[in-house]
Amino acid sequence: MLLQRSSPRTKRAITLAGREMWPIFKAHLLWRPQARSWASAAMNSRDMETLRNYVGQLQKLARKVGLELEMPPGY
Repeated sequence: MLLQRSSPRTKRAITLAGREMWPIFKAHLLWRPQARSWASAAMNSRDMETLRNYVGQLQKLARKVGLELEMPPGY
């Protein structure tokens, strides 16, 4: 409700902050401990599909409150 009523300037600031956070968010979701590094290669395609689905859900939620989040490059 607060985001729906926020000003265009606030929405723009949230969008810009989101662009800066995408690489950090991606690194966080795809991180595995060194002991499981062997799984990273085997699970990469599945991890990327999960990430795309998650980002798609975030975009839908953002649109509901009037924010337009762009799909970052490499997703």
